[in-house]
Amino acid sequence: MVDFTLRTPLVIIIFLLVGFFGYAQSVSITPSSITGGAKACNGTGTQYTLTDLVISETTNNQAFGNGVNANIGAVTLIFQAPAGFEFVSGFGSASSAPVGDDLSGFSITYPTLTTVSINFSINNSGGGAADKTDVLTITGLRVIATGSTPQTNVNITRSGGTAAVIGLTVGTVVGTFSSTINRTLAISASSSSICSGATINILVPTSEPGKTYQVFDTSNNPYSVVYGATGGTITIPTTAITSNVTLKVVASDIFEGCSSDLLSTLPITVNPNPTAGLTSSDGDNIICS
Repeated sequence: MVDFTLRTPLVIIIFLLVGFFGYAQSVSITPSSITGGAKACNGTGTQYTLTDLVISETTNNQAFGNGVNANIGAVTLIFQAPAGFEFVSGFGSASSAPVGDDLSGFSITYPTLTTVSINFSINNSGGGAADKTDVLTITGLRVIATGSTPQTNVNITRSGGTAAVIGLTVGTVVGTFSSTINRTLAISASSSSICSGATINILVPTSEPGKTYQVFDTSNNPYSVVYGATGGTITIPTTAITSNVTLKVVASDIFEGCSSDLLSTLPITVNPNPTAGLTSSDGDNIICS
């Protein structure tokens, strides 16, 4: 019979050491967000700059490169924007610290409107004391909110690329942000055909708390005063309408200080007012009192 009395503790110690170093060989991530903690305004095209995305090795453990002690060469990290957001191409930069570490040759490209690729090289061939605790910092990325409904705490995630990084697998969250203004509210008009100079009511269903609403034409001329949301349907009376016009409603977020058009528009037809004539049996139509 084999005596495991002395071997068992040794096996346990080896197991624990392997588990410890496997855990330590990883990266920590400081995710990016919209600068200032703002929510992006849907549908305005406003560009929002993101805070730095920082990906750091926890020790000089070659987590960049999957623990391989070699000159790995050119690699990529591809990140995916969440639904309702796009990246703005032409912005952003990447760098590493300390200077002369294992990461170099940075560039940023945009394969699609919703993906960004961080391109760089990894050289872990020094090994040992020559290896650095690498810190990759991605600065100045920008996004726009292209969605029509508010999004809360949606994520940028790693979606691909060739870089093997322990702790940064596909699906890892690297950024979180939110958007505001529901542009899908189906507005309606009390009448779509009126006499010149008449007014109508515009109904906004399910108005959002924290928002205000105002009627404009499609040339951005105002046709009402500002009305605050109630959480339910609000009725906005227009000013006098004297010619054919297409109306829209602009929603504003009073906390974020941004405005966006609701998607629905309302064409209004204006008919001329009737005119009355007066004639008499007298040939010259002169009527005496």
